[in-house]
Amino acid sequence: MLWQHGARRILGVRRRDGVCEVEVFMASLPAKARLDFEKIMSRLAEFGRITNTEMFRRLQAPGQPTVWEMKSHEGRGYRLFCIQERSDWWATHGRKKPKPKQVLDEVKRAREIFAERSWT
Repeated sequence: MLWQHGARRILGVRRRDGVCEVEVFMASLPAKARLDFEKIMSRLAEFGRITNTEMFRRLQAPGQPTVWEMKSHEGRGYRLFCIQERSDWWATHGRKKPKPKQVLDEVKRAREIFAERSWT
């Protein structure tokens, strides 16, 4: 579990090989970027939503489930992708800020990783 406040949790998906890509990603980040994501997770767990699109936004992509991205503007930028399931948020993976044409690939990857959550 990455973060919890009351009934709301933010969980990292552990893949079939036992690796949680979000844990690996977070450990590799500069301290400022890691702190940015921890603040966003704290607010998301506490309030259930974030309206500031500079921090958190729904990605516009066809298909389900809906993929959201948390943002850190540290350096050239970092993104952490997640999917909501009831009151839980599942963090799937992170990366340096993708170019606009790469966002759909990240949505696809997030959905593939999310599909593995039953293996955790």
